[in-house]
Amino acid sequence: MRQLGYDLNTFPDWRTSAITRFTLHTTPDGAIPKLIVDDDPSTIQYHTVTSFRHRFNGIHTLPSIDDSNIQHVQWLGSFRYVSLVDLESGRYVRKSIDPERPETLKGWENEYLNLTHLQASPYIVDLVGTRNPYSPAGEDVVTAFLIEYGQRGTLKQLTTNVGTSSLSRWMLQVAKGLRDMHQVGIIYGHLKLENVVVTESDQAKIIDLAQSGYTAPYYAPEFPELFESKTQWQPCIDIYSFGVVYWRLLPGTAENLPQPHDNQPSPLINLIAQCVSTNPLERPSVQNVIDFLEHDT
Repeated sequence: MRQLGYDLNTFPDWRTSAITRFTLHTTPDGAIPKLIVDDDPSTIQYHTVTSFRHRFNGIHTLPSIDDSNIQHVQWLGSFRYVSLVDLESGRYVRKSIDPERPETLKGWENEYLNLTHLQASPYIVDLVGTRNPYSPAGEDVVTAFLIEYGQRGTLKQLTTNVGTSSLSRWMLQVAKGLRDMHQVGIIYGHLKLENVVVTESDQAKIIDLAQSGYTAPYYAPEFPELFESKTQWQPCIDIYSFGVVYWRLLPGTAENLPQPHDNQPSPLINLIAQCVSTNPLERPSVQNVIDFLEHDT
């Protein structure tokens, strides 16, 4: 190799880093092309398939998908490591390890692990497979996983065109998704309009289970302190976020949340007011929410 964007000779372990992105730069004057490595290969050490299975205690049973079978469609939002891709079997979302931000690897692993625990739930996005590009060291590595694509968009994208019956059904499905998380010991902490998608079959599903942050105005008042202090989260923080999401979906609602001790115009608004109580002890359980919505719908 004559000239590189990053000289591979300065990275003795580059072969085990599974470098897969190169760019061949040519010039009109016919000069010798330059082979450029798109990312510094020292920033991320990818899991080999064997180490990945060992790291997650043998739960890695999903099919491996080779790069040659994946066709990139577009990046999703501003995240260069989240993209829409096509396979012969359909369209999916690919969530890759971000090589420029090694600190995000833990969130990527958390999301994969949480999704494996929730594959039996019809209210959580399906985990489809892992992306294993060729590694020069001889063993494939795991650099991404593929999840189900919500063809109809997120609840945020659907807020202007939501019928009452659809809204009630979707929010019941979201509540059941939270219940399924809580039953396996997962507290979500990141419920918002953007994190619920609706599939082609009109099923609402929760996405983004990395547990890596929180978003205003959806988080419970006590949550930032719990998050920063790494104190154990409680199910009631998800109930608060559920109430905010429901309130923001209702047509004609004000910016201010309903208050739990005021006279509310309907049983549904009263339920939402209880969910968004600043006192965590006053919020209903997720099963109470489900029971109400099943009766109400």
